[in-house]
Parts: sequence; C-alpha cells; structure tokens
Amino acid sequence: MMNYAIKVQSAKKEVSGRVLFENVSFTIGQGERVALIGRNGVGKTTLIEALFGRASLDGGRILYGVAPERFAWLEQQLHSAADPHVISYLSAIAAGDDAQQHPPVVDTLDTPPVSSAHGHSAKSAAAWAGLAPAALHTRLSHLSGGEKTRVQLAAIWLRAPEVIVLDEPTNHLDAESLGWLEEWLRSTRATVLFVSHDRTFIDRVAHAVIELTPQGARRFDGGYTAFHAQRDLELHATQALYDKQRRERRELEDAIARYREWYERAHRAAGIDYYQRKKAEKNSTRFKAKERALQRLEERMVERPDTGPRSRMELGGAALAAKTLLQMTDIEHAYGARTVLQPFSLTVSRGDRIAVLGRNGSGKSTLLKLIVGVLQPTAGEVARHPALRIGYFAQELDGLDLSQTVLGTLLALPDMTVSYARTVLAGFLFPADQMRTTVGDLSMGERCRLAFIKLYLSAAHLLVLDEPTNYLDIDTRERIEDALLAYPGAVIMVSHDRTFAARVANAVVSWDQGRPTTFRGSYEQWVERAQRASQADPAVTRDDSNEIARLQLHLTWLMGQETAPTASAQEKLMAEIRTTKRALDALSADRRR
Repeated sequence: MMNYAIKVQSAKKEVSGRVLFENVSFTIGQGERVALIGRNGVGKTTLIEALFGRASLDGGRILYGVAPERFAWLEQQLHSAADPHVISYLSAIAAGDDAQQHPPVVDTLDTPPVSSAHGHSAKSAAAWAGLAPAALHTRLSHLSGGEKTRVQLAAIWLRAPEVIVLDEPTNHLDAESLGWLEEWLRSTRATVLFVSHDRTFIDRVAHAVIELTPQGARRFDGGYTAFHAQRDLELHATQALYDKQRRERRELEDAIARYREWYERAHRAAGIDYYQRKKAEKNSTRFKAKERALQRLEERMVERPDTGPRSRMELGGAALAAKTLLQMTDIEHAYGARTVLQPFSLTVSRGDRIAVLGRNGSGKSTLLKLIVGVLQPTAGEVARHPALRIGYFAQELDGLDLSQTVLGTLLALPDMTVSYARTVLAGFLFPADQMRTTVGDLSMGERCRLAFIKLYLSAAHLLVLDEPTNYLDIDTRERIEDALLAYPGAVIMVSHDRTFAARVANAVVSWDQGRPTTFRGSYEQWVERAQRASQADPAVTRDDSNEIARLQLHLTWLMGQETAPTASAQEKLMAEIRTTKRALDALSADRRR
C-alpha cells in the first residue's frame, strides 16, 4: 500500500455561520501529483491554509505522513514584510534561514530527522527559475506577477521539499514559463498538491483530480480531461435515472388517483350491495398497494444532478453591417526611449476571435490599449468604424464600485429591472444570497464574473479581454467559452489559458523575435506551425505543400476583405495581396519544374 503524504478526514469549515465545505475526506500518496479543483469561493485556499495551520477547521482533522519541515508552499501572494531584494531573499533560504510556514507538528507519522537540503546558491536557483540577472537586485514588491511566482518557485527548489503545495501557480505565467513548470513538476520525485484552473496544465501534470464541493470531495484518476469525461458520464447516468424515476412516480401517482376514484365511486354506489362492496374493496387494495410502491420509490429516488445554474449566456453584442471593424496600419509604440511595439498591421473583422500570445512584458497589454484607444500609437494609424462599440474587460474590472452591492451594480445600468438583473446574475453563478453582497467583499474571481456581466449587457461589437481567465474557475471559463463561440461580433483576448484559446480562437497574434505577427487559423494549427518551425533545420528546404496551402488560405482571406477605411490601409492591403500572390506563384512554379 502506498504511504500517504497528506490525509484529510471529515474536514468541515464554516465562515460567518455559512458552511463553506463539510465531509471532506481524501488521501494523497507520497510521490503523487494531485490537482485540487472547485468553483470560486468553495474553500480551496482555505483548505490549503488549514494544511499549514494558518486556518482552523470546524470539524475533522488532517494527518501528515511527511515531516512538517519537508513541506513547501507557493501561496497566491508573496509575503515578506521586509521587502528585500531577490538576491537577499533567496540567499537567506540557501543559508537555511527559512521563514516558510510549515504544517503544525501534530498528527504526524514518526519520521527520521531531516538533514539540510540547501545545496545550491541563490544565483543558481534564480538561473534555474529563469529570472533575468537584473531581477536579482530588484525588491520583491517591484516584481511582476510572473517574476514573483518564479522567485517563489526558486525558493521551493532551494528547499528541496518532499511535499510541494502550489496555490494557483499558473496565474501569471506565460506559455514558455508554463512549459518549464510542467517539465519540472513531471520530473520531481516530491508529492505535489496544486490548485489550478488551467485545464491543459492539469492534464499535463496531474495523476489525479480532487473536486472540492460544499458537500465534500471526490477523487478522479487522471487529468482534467479524464475527470470531465467521468463526471459527464456520471451526470448523464444520474440524469437518466432521475428522469426514469420521475416518470415512474408520475405513473404511480396517476394510478393511485385512478384507483382511488374508482374506489370512491364504487363505495358510494355499493350501499348494501355485496358485489359492489367487494369491487370497492378491490380498488382500495390496488391504490394502497400503489401508495406503498410510491413510498418505496421515493425512498430510493436520486436527487437531480447538480450541474449548476444554466444560462444561454449569449452576449449582447449586435453585429455591425460592415465587415471590417478596425484597421491598424504600421502602428508602433514606445514608452520614452523604450520601444515595446514594432511596426505592426492588423485588420479586425466581424467574427474574428483573436488570441494575443507572447511572453510577459512583450507588449500584449499595450496592443490591447492601442486597440481600445487608451493609448495612442507613436507611429502608424488606427482606424475604427464610426459606429463601433468596444467593451474592454480590464476597464470594466477596474471600474467596479467596491461600495455597491452585486445587485445594485446592475440596477445602476439603463433600463435594468430587478427580475432581469437577478436572472442574469444567477446565469453567471451568483446565488440568491449573494445579491446583496458588496463588490468589495467579493473574491477576484467573483469580481471578474461581475465585470463580464457588464460586458454582457454592453451591446458591444468588439470585446477586448485582457487576462480575463486569471481568477475564474473552470465552470465559469467553460460558460464564457460557449458564449464567445456564439458571439456575433469580434473578440480580441490575451490569455495564458491554452484550453481557452484552443476552444475560442480562429486567429493568433504572437511575437516572433520581438515583432508581432498574425496567423489566420486555429490555436492548434498555430502550435503545429510553431513546432515545425522550431524543429526545422535552416538548411533544409521547407515543406512546399504546407507553405502553398498556407499561402492559398491567406490569399483567400485577403481577397475577402472589404475596402479598407483609409487610403493608406487600402494600399497596404493591396500590397499584401500582391506579395502573397507572387510568393504563391513562385512556389507553384518551383514545384512544376
């Protein structure tokens, strides 16, 4: 039998008299990698804090199969009151001056004393974590979110723990960093428990998934795809049984009503007639037997499967009659002497769902701000359709009134009624008892949901979404994906959630050697092209068949564009058509030779 690292038994937690979760039991074996998932607000972080003694349980207990000092914890926030430079912070850990909080020394198996694991320097840890040399002399408070995560991971690497607990490690990491983290976790011999809403990350790392709900916790072997398939199978089976039992109950209730009516009719007509009395008694026996059958059925009836509140979630955007919504022509942008956006052109058309991908700091958010007009380009031109309405997620999130209630936030909108506001909020997973909660008391995930509702009601033609998925649970992400797929306008989004991009995007803007480029195709096709490019030897002739197909697709798209909104943009479009056609003709001629 596998030794356990963590065992949770009948855990319960209440907050302000409300049960957050109860009846939570699970075991994590030594060497396992387990994902803890659940909706925002269900108590995932609280449960992890209980592991480390920072939060108390209101019932149950936690057992530890590994010595407390061999645990390491990556929290959502990097805590350090002294705010040291990165080199000082990591050097203290390398020297053994470790302020990391450990689980309480209770309910722990007898384990031998642990020798020091600090065999590396701060610089080697920083290099391992991919931190730039300049970051070593930066204070922790001045780091970006991704850099803070890398510092915490470097600290964990220095500790060489036996149990690694990661709370939302993927939130601020770009695709390159995510790949690096996945490789490390797959190669480590440590036990890993992590909270994440990144479905691709879970698939690539986890041996098992534990779903936390208010009623308890269930374990599923495999990654998120296996969990989702198993859960769907169980939901369908439970729904089928629920529907069958409902039909049986209706049939029994109809039969009871029918036999009771026959009994009462025969009883009234019986008088002293022996034959009629016997007939009435027979019907009485029948409906009483059916009543007993109904009672037995109701005792074994399953509850309706909990699939959560449902909403069609069709965003309120109305499609413009024009095909082209926005045209960017040779735009550049610089902050002082630092250029963050090289010359770049982009056409945004109705129906586009463009994923903007790149390393942290590459200029993704700057591009989005140029699109919505928060920034103006230092060179080039941005032409927007005069009737274009843009919904900007970052702006909506920053603009939430923290003193307002959830319901009041919507009632402040034009022509909003209480009933419609409640309906929309329920569709976005806000329960009735949360309608009067102030926005300032919401979690970041809940605030993100509320910001999306404002976009839902904005009637925008173009949605610009800057990191919309960071704080959203998986259920919310999947609802938003479904909505965006049916959205009649256009969407431009920055997200490190690869599953989100794969489901939604039909085009990709990515950074190649510091310059953004546009790929017209799905996220999977973009990944395949990037993989081919990274594996190709420069001396080897490219695959002409694939290149011809790509050029033909691109030319077809270019020819389908309507007249550009400005003369310079039209000239740019025609030049790109000519260049693409020449390249296609040259490749086709080469193949005929």
